[in-house]
Amino acid sequence: LDRLRDLAARLETELLPTMRAGHLPWCEASADWKANNLVYTPDGPVLVDPDNAEYLPRLLDLALAVVLFHTETSTHRGFDRAEWLAFRTAYLEHVRPTDAERALWPVALEYQQWEEGSWAVEDSDWSDPDRAVFLTDALCADAGRYPF
Repeated sequence: LDRLRDLAARLETELLPTMRAGHLPWCEASADWKANNLVYTPDGPVLVDPDNAEYLPRLLDLALAVVLFHTETSTHRGFDRAEWLAFRTAYLEHVRPTDAERALWPVALEYQQWEEGSWAVEDSDWSDPDRAVFLTDALCADAGRYPF
C-alpha cells in the first residue's frame, strides 16, 4: 500500500507530466501484454486477444509487460532476469528505442505500476497468497531490475 500511495501522490505532479513532455514515439499497441494472450507457433508468438489495443507511447506498452505479463500464469512472480533479458532482446529486434525512451524507462515503469498495477490490485483476491506475492512483486519492480 505504501508503494501505491507513493505512485498516486506523484502521478499528476511528476509521472504524467514527465511522460507527456517526453516526446515519445506513439504506436498502435496491444496494451494487454499477458502470457495468456499469446499462442506460440513455429513462426513465433501470435497475439490472440487484441481487445485492449490502443494508441499510446510504445514505451508504456513495454512497461506494461513488466507489470502484468505473468498476471494469469502460475509463476506467481514477474519476469526473472533471464526471462526479461530474452523478452527485451526480442523486443529490440523490432524496435529501435529513442534516447528519450531510454531516459524515461524508469518513469514509464512507475506510471504503468500505477495505471495498470493499481487496477490489478483492486481487482485481485488478496486472500490467495500466490496472487499477493505476484502483485507485490509487480509493484516493487524497478528499472534496475528490468534494464532497458
